[in-house]
Amino acid sequence: DVNFVWKFAFPFVFRYQWNFGDHSTIQNTTNQSITYAYSTAGVHCVLLTGKNAISEKLATFKISVLSLVGGLSFVSKIAPAQTGASTRIGVEVRNGSDFNVSVNYGDGSPPVVISRVDDVLNSFVISLRHNYSSPGQYNVSVKAWNALNTETISSIAVVQDPVWNLTFQVSKTSIRWREERKRKI
Repeated sequence: DVNFVWKFAFPFVFRYQWNFGDHSTIQNTTNQSITYAYSTAGVHCVLLTGKNAISEKLATFKISVLSLVGGLSFVSKIAPAQTGASTRIGVEVRNGSDFNVSVNYGDGSPPVVISRVDDVLNSFVISLRHNYSSPGQYNVSVKAWNALNTETISSIAVVQDPVWNLTFQVSKTSIRWREERKRKI
C-alpha cells in the first residue's frame, strides 16, 4: 500500500481527484491524503487534481511499483563438459520487476550482467554458454536483485579433459591349468 499525501500551496482546496495511472477507477475525496494498493508492478503516472469553487490545479508524478524477485533456479543441472567446449548454463527467474541478473562462472572471467528486466509475467529464462580453458570444478553463482530483495543460487560446473591413449598391461600372459589324474589300480 502506498500512502499519498498532497502538500498543497493553496489552503482552500475542497475536493481531490486521484488517478493512480493503472486504469483503476478515479477516486474523489475531500481528504488531502489517501492510501492505495497497486495490483501490478510498473511505472505509474499519478495525477492529482485539487479543486475549489473557482479554480483547479493538476499535479503529476511518477511512482515505480516493484515486485519481489523470486523463483530463481537453474533450468537444468549443468552437464559436464570438455575443456574448451561450451558449457551450457540456463537460469530462470519466475517473479520480479525491474531486476538485474549476474552470472559468475567461477573461473575469474568477468561475470555476465543483464540489467533492468522490466517485469516477469510467467518466467524470464537466460540461456548462456561459457568455455572453460582448463579442467576443474567451477562454482557457478547467480544473483538476481532489485531494490526490494536479492536471491542467489549456485551450482558446480565440471570440466574435464577427454581420456586419451588408454592402455593396460598384464603381468602374466598365460595361466597354466593343472589337472590331477587319479591312477587306477
